[in-house]
Amino acid sequence: MPTIKILVENETKPKGTITLSLYVTTAQNECGFIPAYGGTFSGPEGYYSAGAYVDGKKDFKTFGGFLLTGGSWTIVVRNDTIVAKGGCYPNC
Repeated sequence: MPTIKILVENETKPKGTITLSLYVTTAQNECGFIPAYGGTFSGPEGYYSAGAYVDGKKDFKTFGGFLLTGGSWTIVVRNDTIVAKGGCYPNC
């Protein structure tokens, strides 16, 4: 199964501590849960549903979903959404 490299970037403002949960479904309909605490890790290619709890001055939740295939990706956690950017982010 093809894998990708993933980096988690916290862009919440004011900066809070994030707990990110990722649920992935591959093209072969295999699925699973990946807890992510920051840094870089590997995962399978597929569609990712993401949810983050943000603990800070104001606690909140944020969500997103995206297809990750080939190469490296940065998952960016923001106050209103979670998005995936190419591995060159933020200097693309």
